Amino acid sequence: MFQAQMFPAIGAAWLALQGRMSDQMEHLLGKTAIITGASRGIGEAAARYFAKLGAKVVLAARSKAHIDAIAGDLCSAGYQATAKRCDVRDN
Repeated sequence: MFQAQMFPAIGAAWLALQGRMSDQMEHLLGKTAIITGASRGIGEAAARYFAKLGAKVVLAARSKAHIDAIAGDLCSAGYQATAKRCDVRDN
């Protein structure tokens, strides 16, 4: 589970979200956010953040099992989330 102190760069935004989510939700309602690297770390935190702001979230990562679990967690909480296995590395 995401903890603000783990990612200081988005920690402030995460804490602000908790207090002002209803004010911000209308900005992303009806929008789709595609999050690459969503299987862990900042990608997972971003996916959860955008879902809570009302966006439909597409979680993209190489590890399908991880993003399936995160998408399932988000859907169970009432958010719209889809997991797609994807590799965006430039080989």
